Amino acid sequence: MKNVVFVTFAYEESGGTIPVINNLIKHYESKSYKNTVIVITEAADPSIYNEDPSIKRIYLNTPIDFNLLRTLHRYQKLLNELNPDRIFFILGHPFIAFLSNLTPIKYQNVGILYYMDPWFTFSNLKEEVRKPVQDFIQIRDSVINKKPKSVYNIFTKTKLLDSMISTDVNTKELYDNILGILVCSEDVKDYFSSLSQRKDIVLMDHLYLKEFPKTDESLWLSSEKPTFIYTGRVTSSWKGFGVVLKALQSIDFDYVLKLFLWDDVEADVAKELFNEYHLPISKLKTYSKSRTLDFLNPMAQATAVLIPSIGEGFSYTMLESMSVGGTTVVGPIYGGPKDVIKDGINGFRFKPGDGEDLSEVLKNIIIYDKNSLIKIKKNAVESAKQFTFKKYIDKIETKFPL
Repeated sequence: MKNVVFVTFAYEESGGTIPVINNLIKHYESKSYKNTVIVITEAADPSIYNEDPSIKRIYLNTPIDFNLLRTLHRYQKLLNELNPDRIFFILGHPFIAFLSNLTPIKYQNVGILYYMDPWFTFSNLKEEVRKPVQDFIQIRDSVINKKPKSVYNIFTKTKLLDSMISTDVNTKELYDNILGILVCSEDVKDYFSSLSQRKDIVLMDHLYLKEFPKTDESLWLSSEKPTFIYTGRVTSSWKGFGVVLKALQSIDFDYVLKLFLWDDVEADVAKELFNEYHLPISKLKTYSKSRTLDFLNPMAQATAVLIPSIGEGFSYTMLESMSVGGTTVVGPIYGGPKDVIKDGINGFRFKPGDGEDLSEVLKNIIIYDKNSLIKIKKNAVESAKQFTFKKYIDKIETKFPL
């Protein structure tokens, strides 16, 4: 029996990582492979520990008790017990880059570095991402420090190590023993193709929708007032919520901003940030512990679905929005949305990190010709249909057969 292991820093709190891991596991289960997820930290919210009890997960720490040496000891011991035929190192957090290099070479030889976002790749990425949102970072930190919140609870203990790892990105020898490098955007593929001496190990494989929702065109253009949707972490500088706040400061018409968020803490911080930016709290609606089904219809109906990330992996939110005909607005320096969204064809783009430009795009959408906007929505639905799980898994199995 083949044995597949997934190594990830977080599981429940890690956005697009969950469907990727779970869908790969379901696929490998259909082949009677054994699957295990090694999670460095434990879920912050006890209510979601057993969200899918069929997925075998082994947690090495808790959010409030991270121990580096114990983590390494438990990890090495687990690998020897599991003896995997394939390891997916899910690189949504720099600690996994560190761990992959401490993995015995015999397991590196069956390991795939899965870069689900562009972090700790481009050497200047962190500076580029943070530069346009310096004001937001200061305001956000001020808000959190006034009333200490558990926003960063799963990252606090590794911050210093993360910072060091994030600057050590251009070492070619790191990839000598790895079976493959899996990425989900063209720019990250180009980065590794130029960096690695083994160009044949790099595979670019866009993400996908496992199931396509029914598109209800009757919802399109049906909002009574301009409605914008943002889903994701408001406390992350690179996710671009500060860019949205800046854009809203320049809007002179009535609107509603709907936030579909992970938890109540994020909702509370969002409200405080709204106040800090002197925006009317009456225009803000927050929805905590949201799942995909909660926001698909609102996306179809919204004036614009905002994906203002300055750096992004591929973005499930983008595909979910497009699949129901959402008017999707993106603005990354790096990442998958650049590969998918064609401005004025199947969505809209704005200058990365530029709130004023985002404001102009939103004003333009408000007055956009309705027939042209419907055509963009239809193009979005057709574009989303290209990103299927079958196409995704076929590329992986062709390149890295088990």
